[in-house]
Formats: sequence, structure tokens, C-alpha cells
Amino acid sequence: MRRLLCASLLLVLFGCDTRGTEGNGCDVSGSLLTPQYDCDPGLVCNVALNRCEKPNQGSVGAACSSDRVCLVELWCPVGLDAGCANRIAEGGACPAGVGCVAGLKCEKGDAGVVCAR
Repeated sequence: MRRLLCASLLLVLFGCDTRGTEGNGCDVSGSLLTPQYDCDPGLVCNVALNRCEKPNQGSVGAACSSDRVCLVELWCPVGLDAGCANRIAEGGACPAGVGCVAGLKCEKGDAGVVCAR
């Protein structure tokens, strides 16, 4: 009886862990300085929300931690309160060095750091 009780307790403690599944918290491993955030296959960890999501689903303004969270045509600016944003058009400022529309890159020029061909 005791063995059955112990097995049941282990199943409850470890069998119901939903970390890494869609809509739930990310599975965090590694160290405090170099954490690793994982989700089940086919999902990405949106660290901004500590939630596993399907990739490329975030619309403009959606909380994000990487471009993989945002719709393909959007990007995730660097910052603590980042939200998915439209890519930067030619001549637009790109101080972080990224975020330009396809075919453009951030270049330093007379107008500062802007998206250019």
C-alpha cells in the first residue's frame, strides 16, 4: 500500500507538469547568468511573457522577446518593453542596427544610422 501511495504521489508531482507546452510557462534551465528557455517542439518561448507559443503569431504591439515571436513581416526591437513592430523603411532610423525591410541594411551616414540599400 505504501509503495502505491508513493507512486501516486510521484505521478501527481511530476506527471502534471505543463511547462514547455503551448500557452504555459517555458521550461527554464541553465544558470542565473545564462538561462535557457525551452518549449515543446514546434513552439518558441516568448520570454517577455514566459509563455510557450506557436512561432510568428505576434501582431504589431504584441509583447515579444525575439523576431521568432512576431509575424514574419514584423520584428522585435531590443528593449525591456518590446512589442512587435513594422520593419523600418529606407531612410528610417535603425539605432539598434537591425529591423530594416528586406533588401536594406543599417548603415551609418550623414543622417545617422538609417536603413539603406
